[in-house]
Amino acid sequence: MMREAGPISDDVLDTLTVDELRTSIQSFTQADLLRLRKVACLLCGGTDYEWNDLINEAIARALAESRRCPRTTRPIVFLGNAMKSIVSDNRESRSARPETTSLAATGTDGNLLALYECV
Repeated sequence: MMREAGPISDDVLDTLTVDELRTSIQSFTQADLLRLRKVACLLCGGTDYEWNDLINEAIARALAESRRCPRTTRPIVFLGNAMKSIVSDNRESRSARPETTSLAATGTDGNLLALYECV
């Protein structure tokens, strides 16, 4: 039995489609890309991300539609906000993980061992 399609919600109509977003990203100028890089560099400190990985993650999530770009928001601003959200989640998950220190190069007190070369 075929379901009848319901009305399209306003929030879907008010967001860019994946193709529109992809086209917009592909048309970024060098200045746009530099701005995106600067934002990523500022945000990625204290996270598991390098700046380029952060940009790629934001774009991948946007194109996978896990986040949708409102038509009233410029795509570069949308990606900047997506990166903020990604690093916020990453920092939160990092703070939930306990810090560990490998004892491979440390003494039992946790301080680095002094290694001397035998002559």
